[in-house]
Parts: sequence; C-alpha cells; structure tokens
Amino acid sequence: MRRDLVRGYSIGFAFNWLNYTSDLSAWALDLMATYDLALIPDRLTVSPGLRIGYGSASQKLPNGIVAQISDDESSALKSGGFHITPQVGLQAKLGNLTLTGEVAYRLWNVDTWTYEVKTGKKDDSGNDETESVELDSDLVPYPEVTIGGLYFSVGLSIEDFWSKMMDLI
Repeated sequence: MRRDLVRGYSIGFAFNWLNYTSDLSAWALDLMATYDLALIPDRLTVSPGLRIGYGSASQKLPNGIVAQISDDESSALKSGGFHITPQVGLQAKLGNLTLTGEVAYRLWNVDTWTYEVKTGKKDDSGNDETESVELDSDLVPYPEVTIGGLYFSVGLSIEDFWSKMMDLI
C-alpha cells in the first residue's frame, strides 16, 4: 500500500481467496483508495475509502457433470464480474499505542454460471475455438451467491515495541 502523508490518501491492492465449500470457491483482486481525515490531529483519524475490483467464482457439480456436458472442455462452472466495496476506517493513537478498526461492505452477487464448449471451428493457430454457454439456474446447486457482505477488522500496533523489548533484555 502506498500512503501519501502530506496529501492524506492511500492506495493499494488486495487479493482475496475465498473457499466456501469443497465445491464453491472464488477469488477477488481489488484496487483500493482511502483518504485520511484528521478529526483530532495526530490522535484520531477517520478514513473513508472505496475498493473496486474483479473476481471470479467457480462451482463444481457432482459426478463430473460439467466435464460430460462440455466434452471435457470445462471441469467447473464459472462466473466473473466487477464489484465495489465501500469502507471506512478509524485510527486512534494513545501514547505509543495505535488502535485501528475498519468496516467494509462488498457488493458482489453471482447469479450467472457458464461453462466452455467447443464450437467445432479452429482458430488461426489450429486450436479448437470455444464459447461460453450459460447453464439454467435450476440445475445449479448454488444458483445465486452473494460473495462478500459486511467485514470488520481491528488492529493494535505499538510504536518502538522491539526497541523497548530489547531494553528489557
């Protein structure tokens, strides 16, 4: 994460791997930006921000059904899309202790599941061309999935922790 202390903004990337069940998983890559607003200079800061990202979800069907209907072109159903995550953080400094907290809400709903099949055509390199086919949601174990929701995080840091520990030794 890059933080500009003079202008009060931070930018960074986040990668999440989500494994809900042995048959349902997802990943997400986010670009995030926050702006630090000092409520009490050097003591209390609030940081509203936004994450914008892309993610992909994968869902396996029992008994290798996807491989059968796709002629072994796909092994699982896939769904991808863009999402946003508004967030707000709070940082309080008390002496050499810094308490941090953040709340965020990821808005990403997955409701279209596809698999790849061969078209019967070849590309310029002689490889089989494929196309995505949407599977009827009545045939999918998890037809609508909300990936995300409300997230909380808290943290504590101690300035000069290791130097003070070394002084005790």
